[in-house]
Formats: sequence, C-alpha cells, structure tokens
Amino acid sequence: MLESGLLVEGPDGYRLDGPLPPLAIPSTLQDSLMARLDRLAAVKEIAQIGAAIGREFAYALLGAVVGRDEPALRAALTQLEDSELVFRQGAPPDARYAFKHALVQDTAYGSLLKSRRQILHQKIAETLREQFFDIVEAEPEILAHHFTQAGLTAPAIEYWGKAGDLALRRSAYKEAIAHLGKAIEMVEAFEGSGEADRTGAKLKLQVAYGNAMIAAHGHGVPETIAAFKRAHELGADAADVDARLSSNYGLWAGSYVHGDLPGMLGPAEAFLQDVESSPGSPEAGVAHRAYGVTQWFTGNYVEARAHFEKAVTLFDPERDRDLAFRFGQDVGVSATIYLAMALWPLGEVDRARQIAGATAARIVKLNHLATSTYGLMHCAMFEIVARNVDRAAPLAKAVSSVAREHGIALWIAFGAFLEAWVDLGSNAPEIGLSNMRRAADLLRQGDVGAFQPLVRAALAEAEARNGEAAAALATLDRSLKDFEGSGQRWFDAELHRMRGEILFGQDSTDPAVEEAFLAAIAVARHQRTRSFELRAALALAKFHRARGCGADARAVLGPALDGFSTTPEFPEIADALKVLATLGVGASL
Repeated sequence: MLESGLLVEGPDGYRLDGPLPPLAIPSTLQDSLMARLDRLAAVKEIAQIGAAIGREFAYALLGAVVGRDEPALRAALTQLEDSELVFRQGAPPDARYAFKHALVQDTAYGSLLKSRRQILHQKIAETLREQFFDIVEAEPEILAHHFTQAGLTAPAIEYWGKAGDLALRRSAYKEAIAHLGKAIEMVEAFEGSGEADRTGAKLKLQVAYGNAMIAAHGHGVPETIAAFKRAHELGADAADVDARLSSNYGLWAGSYVHGDLPGMLGPAEAFLQDVESSPGSPEAGVAHRAYGVTQWFTGNYVEARAHFEKAVTLFDPERDRDLAFRFGQDVGVSATIYLAMALWPLGEVDRARQIAGATAARIVKLNHLATSTYGLMHCAMFEIVARNVDRAAPLAKAVSSVAREHGIALWIAFGAFLEAWVDLGSNAPEIGLSNMRRAADLLRQGDVGAFQPLVRAALAEAEARNGEAAAALATLDRSLKDFEGSGQRWFDAELHRMRGEILFGQDSTDPAVEEAFLAAIAVARHQRTRSFELRAALALAKFHRARGCGADARAVLGPALDGFSTTPEFPEIADALKVLATLGVGASL
C-alpha cells in the first residue's frame, strides 16, 4: 500500500494527514538529518520526491514522477540505501522503499519550499490518475490527499468523495466518515471563496456522510440525525431527487429509532410523494417499506401489510444491490422481515415463518455489516413476537457478537436485550431480571424508542417470574400509558394480555383479570391481529374455566380458533384445542 501520510484518529473518526511540519522535530535531530541530506546533494531531490509520495513509495511511481534516466535513478536510490536513510524491499522495477523513520521523511519533506511541494503533489496525483489505475480504484484517498496538498480543490473533493463511498462499501465506516467529512469541509470552503456554487455536490456528500454515520453509530444518534437534517436543508429545493429521497429516509429512520411518530410521518409521506412519478422504481419500494413501518408502528397492520407486499414485489435483488449504501441496509432484507412481522400477528404464521427464514438466509449471503446487524436484530425480534426461544437464541448471540466486534452502540444495546430475553427461560429468575434491566437501561440511555413495547413486556415478564408481580404490573401500566401518548400501538394487545395473566396469577377471581383479557381481544380485533386475539382468547378461556364458566370459555375460544390450522409455528392453536376438549367440545381443525 502506498502511503501519502498518516491515518490518524480524531474526534470524528480517522483522517489522512500529511507529514508532520519540521517544527515537530527536535531541532538538533533535524539539523543532523539535514546535514546528512546535504552531503548527499546529488540525491536530495529524490529523497524529497519520495517524501512527498509518503513514508513508503514504489520504484515505479517514483520513476514516473521523476522522469529521470533509469540508471541514474537507481544509483540515487542506492546512495540513499547506503546512507541508511531508506530501506528497500524487492528489486527494481518492483522494489518498494521506506524511510528509516518518519522523522527522516518529515525532514526531507520540510526542506521543500511550499511552491515546490504543491507542484510535486500535483505531479504525483496526475501521474497516479493517468498511469496507476489500480491504485486509483483501490485507494482514491491517496489521490485526494495529493490533490489537497497541491491546492487543487475540485479534484480533491471528487476523490475524497470517492474514497468515502468506497470505504462505506467496504464497511470501513470510520474511514468513510473521515473522508466524506473532509470532502464536505472542502466544498464549504470552496463555496466560501466565491469560486463556485457546489450545492449539488455537497448534497450528495452529505447524504453519503449520513449513511456512513448510520452504519457506524446507528440511525438515532444526534450526529446522524444532524447529518440528514443538513442534507434535507440542502435538498429541499434541489433538482436531485435521489439525494432528497435519501435525506428523507434518514430523517424518517432517525425518528423511528427514537419512537417519534410525528417525526416519522412527514418524511415517510414526502418519500411516497416523491416516487409517485416512478411507481416501479427501486426507491418506490423503499418508500413503501418506510410508510408501511410507520403504519405498523401505529398498529395499522392491514395497511402496513399492503405497503410491505408492494415493497417486496418491487424488490429486484440484482438491480437494487447498491441501494444498501443509500438506505443503510439491504432493502430486500428490510422489506421482507417487516412483512413477516406483520403477517404473523395477522394470522398467516406459516407464510411469515417462510419469509423470515428466507430473510435470514439472504443476510448470510450478503456479508454486509450494516445489513447483518439490522437484519439479524429484526429476525430475532420476529422470533420474540412468535415466542420461539430456540430460534431466537442463535440470532441474539450473532447480533451481540457483531455489534461488540465493531463497537456499534445501538446494536450492542439491542443485542443485550435479545440475549436477556433468551436467558429468561434458562437462568434463575433473578439473573434474567438483572440482565433485562441492564438491557432496558442501555436502550434508555440511547433514547431508543423503537421496539420499546417488546422491551417493556420482557421486563415485566422477568419481574413477574422473579415474584415481583406489583413491579411487573406497574411496568405494564406505565407502558400502556406511554404508548398511548407516543402512538406506538402495535403491541398493545399483548401488553393487555400479559397484564391479565399476571393478575390471574395473583387472584384467579379478580374481575380485573377479565377486563384485561377483554381489552386485549378488543385491541386485537380492531387491529385484525388474529394471532394476538387467539392468545388473549385462550387466556380468557382458561380464566372462565377456572371459575367454572365452561360456556363462557367455549364462547370466547371457539370463534378465535375459526380459520386456523394446526401448525408447530403457533403452539397456542394446539393448546386451545386441548382447552376446548376439557370443556367437552370435540373441536377439530
């Protein structure tokens, strides 16, 4: 790898810096190195050009920049080797050279006049662009650095942008943030000079920067939201529809993570409106998915399902592959897993299972970090809704493993929740409760509102298992009140059912038990979530049976079972049939 400087970590990630200024070198050492170079006056220029290239430089590139007779160049390099200022690996023309120490490079570079430095960097950049295509394609940040040092702003911006895009595709998110941030900074300085209006370029860079922030830190962190707000400001009146779509998606996603329904609605509606002129486009699929999630969030499962079906129909795996870098993750994964999450509560449990399985298989094939964390987490959430611990366990472990390896706070928090939920059934109640509270705290610290109904339900479940029924009821009551205010109503039926079951465990004759189960059934019927309705009806039937009211049990359970076929994906069906059998009803499905 040719180095044109040092990759150093700053507050906003990594950046590529040129050689240190001479003042950073102790004066005595600098004087000593300069003296040695002066004694090699005939080859000093070669050392200076090599220093401008970087700490390491290839013979082929140096020769192309120098343009000198090859025997003379080899002789000069031999002198530098003999003086132990540089080391060589390999033999010309495939040789690579490296300065013995960064201070040697810095001294040689510092002996150049500024005007000469700029000329050299321009020559290096142009030589790379014209003759070394493999380097240009693999490491555009090298050209960006040399154009920057040459004072050529326009090509520097172009190659910083390319470097950021390439880093994003390689899942090198810190580098992507650094490169794109540098490009944006240069665009703003370019505009400030009055040389050109580059709003269009800045909009594209700002969107790419936001996507890198999503991948590195998550949708909901303040820096990601600020990036997309800036992109939205730039693109409000711009002709670049693609960039506007991406900025609206970023705003929507940030609001979704925080559980902010008003913040979700505006961008989701604007996204749909923007794709009306091209209803079959790949972006149209993303728009339908985002709007569908917004409807699902409110508990409008039927409309959500229609938009998810549309998104899945529009998805083309080959055509839409690159959209993962514009919208944070593979759009096929995001559309299909939400379709599964809508279908299961609506009663289509077998189809939901098939789609969820296909989604998990696609995640593995893609080998895309942002899709892996997002997709695995959502697949695990699907398993929690279906209450399938065995399938959730490996997914939870995978989410935590990937998140911790890459230090992504949002997914670390979700991974902790998923593992805690899996542990609830295998560890002592107090351990499960401790883990769940820790997970809930992590999500609360990140201001994560998405999937909070599942988190609160799991916390209440852990509290109840640990014998803290009062705390569990308080958690559920507070949750129902909070979600009524926030508009996140997709899990209300399950929260009411859980509340009834905890009350039932305390006092099987308490009228509040029936009220809770009836509330769950009413919500499920309103949302047409037949699977949630069957769960609540089964719980209510058991309550009636315990009170000796067999007729009431049959009346509530029979209609809820109507239309269901027995399947291992929904064991509550078999349980309901057993309850009916104990009531003297020979029901069969």
